[in-house]
Parts: sequence; structure tokens; C-alpha cells
Amino acid sequence: QFDKIQNQMRYPQSMAMKRSEWWGFACANNQYWIFTGTNKDIVDTDPNPELLPRLPGQEDLKISLADGMTMTSFTVIFDSYGIPYWTDWNTKLDTEKTISLTDSVPHSRSFTIIPETGLIR
Repeated sequence: QFDKIQNQMRYPQSMAMKRSEWWGFACANNQYWIFTGTNKDIVDTDPNPELLPRLPGQEDLKISLADGMTMTSFTVIFDSYGIPYWTDWNTKLDTEKTISLTDSVPHSRSFTIIPETGLIR
């Protein structure tokens, strides 16, 4: 699931650059989703489903983590150049942000979002 989520995080960044729009990825309460635009309601822990696009290949708008898994709650937003912003549309990511995904054993893996380029590694 780690690799899947890491790849899914790249999707809103590529769409932001392709469509010259704001796109983002959010995680809260062991669910994650993508969104478009600058409406603050879409980053709430319980966003209005009408405002959410689907990740490719997913039926649900909000994806639940597998049982026993947790992920750091966060919101990252990409501008039309793919530059990441943290939590809101006014705060450019200025330091690397690490997101952890942990299972029930517990095993933990993390990925990092790089400022300016939005590289996810």
C-alpha cells in the first residue's frame, strides 16, 4: 500500500501542471483523497463529496487505509507549476516534509515531499 499511495500522491501534482489548476492530496482519519481548486471546504476531514475527483482506478472518492494502518494527517497542494504548498494556498513548502505510514505490527515506512519541485521520494 505504501508504493500505491506514493504513486497516487504524484497524480494531483501532474494534473495541476497539465491543467494549470490547483490540485491537492489530503489525509485524515485513516482516509485520503484528492481535490481541485482553492475552496477551503475541500481540505476538511469530511469534505463535500461533490467537490472531489476520483483517483484513477478507484471507485471511492475517499480511500480508506487497510485495517491497522495509519498515515500522518496532512494536506499538500500543488500549483500549476507543480510547486507544493503545505496546508493552505499561501504557504509554499519551504522544508522537506516526511509522511509516515505504519501498520499494526508496527512496521513504518515514510516518504518525503521536497520543496520547490514537489518530488516525492
